[in-house]
Amino acid sequence: MKMIDNSIKQLVTGNEFVSISDIATSGGGIGKVGFLHKGFRACVEMRGSEDLPLLKPTVTVDDVEIFAGGLESELLSYWIPQFTAKSEKITVRASVFAPLERRGFVCLLILRNNTQSTVKIKAGWEGCWKSSHVTANISRDLNGTKHGSVSSWKEGVPVIEFRGQTPMFAIALLSQEVTPSEIWDGDGQARIMNWTKECISAPSGKAIHYRVADAYALQANEEITIPLYVGIGLEEVSAVASAHELRLQGWSRTFQHTREWLDNHAIECDDPYFNWLININSFFNYFYSQGITLDTEEVIMTTSRNSLNEHCGAYMDRDAMRWSL
Repeated sequence: MKMIDNSIKQLVTGNEFVSISDIATSGGGIGKVGFLHKGFRACVEMRGSEDLPLLKPTVTVDDVEIFAGGLESELLSYWIPQFTAKSEKITVRASVFAPLERRGFVCLLILRNNTQSTVKIKAGWEGCWKSSHVTANISRDLNGTKHGSVSSWKEGVPVIEFRGQTPMFAIALLSQEVTPSEIWDGDGQARIMNWTKECISAPSGKAIHYRVADAYALQANEEITIPLYVGIGLEEVSAVASAHELRLQGWSRTFQHTREWLDNHAIECDDPYFNWLININSFFNYFYSQGITLDTEEVIMTTSRNSLNEHCGAYMDRDAMRWSL
């Protein structure tokens, strides 16, 4: 565990399926989520907008957003970003982790009441999906339409499909308990809060917004944990199934297993700074130079799964050797 220097603006994490390569230290928001796709022969990314990331924590007390203030950032086990925000009444920790070999990731909110009286809050996650990109050396916009709805399979689960002639991929947001959720278009004219046969659609470059949040009353010194399971798939049902499988495993079990695996594979050396640096690079090399494709579940070697790298989604022997050696 190490506090992050204020000069670092973005953190990354991920697993074999999912790359989460743009987590802002300023607010804990996830700017983009990617995966490898054999059919596209590239890395595919879902991205938020300039004003709102793909997914971010939101906690309000007395109508004041806690995550709008200063945050403390750290990496648990060199790979799990955690952000801490404090006010006079509560302390909030938000973290993002991707359990091994799962088609998705988990967002956690841990809230603690610091007072001797009841504190009313509203907490959850919100964001928008604006654009989709396919990258193999060159990043290009992916043409298609996003269709957002509340799942007909699992109650209260926002799910957004990206479709061409047929569904190509999707993302689903599943809470531990049934939580109020909503999806709306960028203009705020159309809004869905319950399952319906209707859906909200948005073409490439137009955003679909969503929120999964609820009101809570924390008793004196009470602490609660609010998990959100985010699944990806080739269409609505497989995305919801990915999220549901994560929920069945449980956030506590998968979080502990992920940390144990990371700790067991950490490299120990005497110099604290070098120890921190080499482990971050080691895990980045492991998870970002290879991956399992979403469509065929094959292991693929690549130069990088981060589109900030000019060879993202491509493969070069030289780079594969350089990252590993």
